[in-house]
Amino acid sequence: MSIRITQSMIYDNYVSQMQTSLGAYMNSAEQGSTQKKINAPSDDPSGTYKILNLRNSTTYNKQLLSNCDTAKGWLELEDSVLATQVPTVITSIKELAEQAATGTYTAEQRLDIAYQVRQQFGSLINMANTEFDGKNLFAGHKYDGSAFQEGLALSSRDAQINEQIKQGNFIIEGNTDLTVAFQFTENGTLSKGRSFRWTNDGGKTWKEGTVDAAVHDGENYVVMSFDGVSARIREDKASTINVTKTDQHEEGVGRDNGTLYIRPTAIYMGDVQDKINLTPMGINKLVFGEKTRAQGTFSGNTLVRFPEGVSSAVGSEFKWSYSTDNGMNWVEAKATVGSPTTRLPLPEGYLDLELDGNIPANGQIMIHPEDASVDYEIMQGTFITVNGVGKDIFGGYFKERDEDDGVYKLKPALGDLADGRNLFEVVGDLIGYLETNCQDGCQEALVKLTRAEEHILTQSTKVGGLENRVEVAYNVLNSQKLDIQERLSYVEDIDLTELLVKMQQQQITYQTVLQSASKIMNMSLANYI
Repeated sequence: MSIRITQSMIYDNYVSQMQTSLGAYMNSAEQGSTQKKINAPSDDPSGTYKILNLRNSTTYNKQLLSNCDTAKGWLELEDSVLATQVPTVITSIKELAEQAATGTYTAEQRLDIAYQVRQQFGSLINMANTEFDGKNLFAGHKYDGSAFQEGLALSSRDAQINEQIKQGNFIIEGNTDLTVAFQFTENGTLSKGRSFRWTNDGGKTWKEGTVDAAVHDGENYVVMSFDGVSARIREDKASTINVTKTDQHEEGVGRDNGTLYIRPTAIYMGDVQDKINLTPMGINKLVFGEKTRAQGTFSGNTLVRFPEGVSSAVGSEFKWSYSTDNGMNWVEAKATVGSPTTRLPLPEGYLDLELDGNIPANGQIMIHPEDASVDYEIMQGTFITVNGVGKDIFGGYFKERDEDDGVYKLKPALGDLADGRNLFEVVGDLIGYLETNCQDGCQEALVKLTRAEEHILTQSTKVGGLENRVEVAYNVLNSQKLDIQERLSYVEDIDLTELLVKMQQQQITYQTVLQSASKIMNMSLANYI
């Protein structure tokens, strides 16, 4: 059976072929203009999926490279401070200490050296407050403020007094340009009425004083006052100290066990590493036993509230609630008092309560995490800490909540002061010895300065190791970047030579369609009459 070919069918077929060949040619022309194989998802759905994944990988790779650049900046500056700047200052202080340790130096000469060491001490504080891009290198997560500020601390060779200093029980307040040294003039317990003498000119002149009593925040203290400076300790802690009468030296102050020095130190203001603090609000701290604590991975403050209070009787039930948005929303729960502790589950950990008394209605506990780390992701799933915790590097004093008393106290960093790692304390002691004309103390400080320098260089070595890790990660990421670019180019970019050949073929095809169509369309029965 034959089919009659009409003019309409010929025309429709002609237009279809022309549009197809012209469309293919225009698509090739667009590829030549953009230099891309795929200009719309419909061009190649599978290829489009690959391109999107590769572009996401490119963005992620770019972010990791940026993180490495930032981390390198932090660590290079940190390394410069710890490996070069601080050791240079320590060397200068050691040279001054060597001079002061010489027996031929006079009190006036040591006082002149003390002035120079005070300036170097200020330089060390400035270095410990070094910033990178507006962020403090050594303040933990509180990098928007200073890591250290200058303050006053107490020194002693008496074991009982040193134990109270380590526990942060002595509170030193006020300001002084020179070291204050004081000695007790009679034996006995450190209590009200005990007599002492003190000097702030290196022992040239002495003034008399007596231990006084005062009340702070409902606690009884004994206080020793000097012009513009005071040292106080809680009365129950002072009662454990037996002071010893100290003979006055003919020249200077001396370094007897009974001599105490109030001299400069540095106080750490930043975060400590991964510590969770508990702050009772509307609850007497004595209600809680020593096993009361919070544990977990708290990312922010959590409030725990007891709306109807809690009885300490084992087995009693109570209502409680918690909030992770500063009290805007609360989640309610019930619990039963256990023995010895009661565990309250929280979204990011738990709170254990050991009750030695009743919790009043509407009492609250704030769980406050302190995380000192500033981390950057330098490889997928690999994070590196770029900042430092100043108290663990330079020493000084830092604020810590006392588990027994439940209050914050200033305690010396780096544990035992005798080992010399605490740079700020060693230099502070040296200033005290210089300003009180104590040759033996200068000799001791000189030995400790070497230990402090070793500790700083050890910290610098750790930073150097982190720099190497970042450098390796940076090189790997650059290799990955090139690999991703090659794979993306293979999927997305055109082969220009291949495209030119293809376009020539498409031009010929289109011209052929036009020519053949024009000849066919011109034919009719009138041509054969």
